[in-house]
Amino acid sequence: MSLEYVRSFYKVPAEIGRRVVVYGKAGIIAEDHGHYIGVNLDSDRPGNVGRYHPCDDVKYLGMGEVRELTRGDTTEAVSNGRL
Repeated sequence: MSLEYVRSFYKVPAEIGRRVVVYGKAGIIAEDHGHYIGVNLDSDRPGNVGRYHPCDDVKYLGMGEVRELTRGDTTEAVSNGRL
């Protein structure tokens, strides 16, 4: 899906890899969550992705790179059913 619905319905430039500031915290869009954007905040580990409404105090910035999962993050993501 790659955030196509979010872009067309909410008219925002949401893309995987786009830098954002959500509730004053910097991060990057890392996952598509249907009507929501999955954001990995800079202050969190790479595998920790929060769900945010695309119009709720989100500032869209330029493009960046989604951080790679570390071995510990990969193990955690598999045990949580995310990989």
